[in-house]
Amino acid sequence: MEVQFNVVLVLIFCFHSVASDGNIDIAEPSTQFVTQDIFQTVINGIKEAFDRRMNSTVAELQQAIAEIENLKLLNLACSEEMSCLKVKFGNSSESNVSEQLPESLERKGKLDIIFVLDGSGSVQWNFNDIITWTQRMAGKFDVESGLIQIGVVQFSGKTGHNPLEFITTEIALGSITSNSRLQRAIGEITRRGTLTYTAAALLKTLSDFQNAPRWTDRDTKKVIVLLTDGRYSTDSYHLDEAAKRVRSQGIIPFAVGVGSFNKRELQVIATGDNSSDERIFTMESFDGLDGIVTKLSDLIFRSN
Repeated sequence: MEVQFNVVLVLIFCFHSVASDGNIDIAEPSTQFVTQDIFQTVINGIKEAFDRRMNSTVAELQQAIAEIENLKLLNLACSEEMSCLKVKFGNSSESNVSEQLPESLERKGKLDIIFVLDGSGSVQWNFNDIITWTQRMAGKFDVESGLIQIGVVQFSGKTGHNPLEFITTEIALGSITSNSRLQRAIGEITRRGTLTYTAAALLKTLSDFQNAPRWTDRDTKKVIVLLTDGRYSTDSYHLDEAAKRVRSQGIIPFAVGVGSFNKRELQVIATGDNSSDERIFTMESFDGLDGIVTKLSDLIFRSN
């Protein structure tokens, strides 16, 4: 279409030049030709270009509508566990949709997550595994979208010291808005202590939420993901009260236990119900952490 317009403009320029050379014999018929033929050519060209553009726009709209319908079919085909059936789209052949595919669908809504990591002595040989897992989990969330904010708190302690000395905000909630910088910052976290002050860690994390910009925004979902391998928390006598306070503020806790975890404590953190395993993930070794990344990230998005 652009070439056609250029040709028309060149023709007009050429005839206009001939018609303007002062020769009366040439000027009159050329003017008549421009008036009748070239003018009509321009009109026809514009009309044809407009018709083509309209046809193209209609085709684009039809394609967009078809894509939206495909997404609807995909959502219907996915079960609660996010495993998908085989789906036909348009004229394409039947294909096996990956379990990973729903993660690529747009997830709307504001979400604040703080990962609370056990940095006590019992994880000293596996702390790198915890960091790698946290990086993988963080990689499931796009902080560059402006909708999701991530923070990291590490908890531990030492005998004879104030527990708060070893409960550290490693990454302030929402302080990093680049996915690559977030990965680097998580990778730079080092283990700090020996004891396990879980209750104090929950209260410190609550404070971090309350000091974050979106604390008063009711449209922002707030989630804690706490990972520990401790059999008993050093401050277990405060754990129930601390967990209740966190949940009462509308924060949704997930508890991940590895190795010699105390399941009752995980239940206290997640729901306070010792008969429920809701929002709890357990595994015998750190090798199992990778296996829960996809499911846990999906549950975080769907939790309420």
